[in-house]
Amino acid sequence: MKWTRTPPTLPGFYYWQGGHLTGLEVAMVQVTAFKDETKPLEACELRQEGYANAPERGTVASWGGRWSGPLPQPY
Repeated sequence: MKWTRTPPTLPGFYYWQGGHLTGLEVAMVQVTAFKDETKPLEACELRQEGYANAPERGTVASWGGRWSGPLPQPY
């Protein structure tokens, strides 16, 4: 996997770096799609207390930063 500045277009779990994260900080983010496909994908950081500088929840496009994923599911 590689980093990209293109926001995710599919639901799944992603690594994210951006905002005010520093150094090697990487957030784990779940990207969710809605049944109503007119709604944009939504991202939510998964760390229980979250990073103080990462968005809590919002549209994928509003997060900016770098993305890597989606992470493959184990089998």
